[in-house]
Amino acid sequence: MEYCDGGSLRDLSHVKLKEKHISYFAQQVLAGLEYLHEKERMHRDLKSENVLVNMEGTVKLADLGLSTTASESENNKSRMAGSKYWCAPEMISSTGYGTKADIWSFGCILHELADGNPPYGDFMPLKALYYTAKYGAPPLKNPDKWSENFLDFMAKCLDINPVERASAFELLRHPFLKTTSTRSEVKKLLQESFLLRVAERLAF
Repeated sequence: MEYCDGGSLRDLSHVKLKEKHISYFAQQVLAGLEYLHEKERMHRDLKSENVLVNMEGTVKLADLGLSTTASESENNKSRMAGSKYWCAPEMISSTGYGTKADIWSFGCILHELADGNPPYGDFMPLKALYYTAKYGAPPLKNPDKWSENFLDFMAKCLDINPVERASAFELLRHPFLKTTSTRSEVKKLLQESFLLRVAERLAF
């Protein structure tokens, strides 16, 4: 695998992201998901640590070890996979799932980029799974801070009903993605994040 010197999206918790930054990363991740889903494949372990970035602003989906075909038997699709805080409700409740489970995980990444943690990230893992399956995702801590377009975009990703949840194809055409940063702005953000991480390590 090529080296991604910008780290992962999780590393960007060191810096305050604006909507235009989130829009940029969202567009890049969705392009990868659309490609996978067109090939009838599910990632099944999508989370911020598995979205890598290089210092030029190129985004890569990583760790496809749990990836599987969407056409596998219902028995296989009903097995829970992936990381607990990013699991879709239908995956937790073992009712069968498809590519829309990746969209839920993607929505959890958006939640993490906006709030610093995925949904129920402050809960113990089993409690987080229970709340996700029963109630879906909680709202952002400060919804007034975000635009209606962003909140609507997130809501379409985190619909508890996978039938109503948007696809990668649909999300790529959402107006929220028209507010994206330029690549040069993202490169500046990544450089800031890198310097902050270096400063933290030197402090130890």
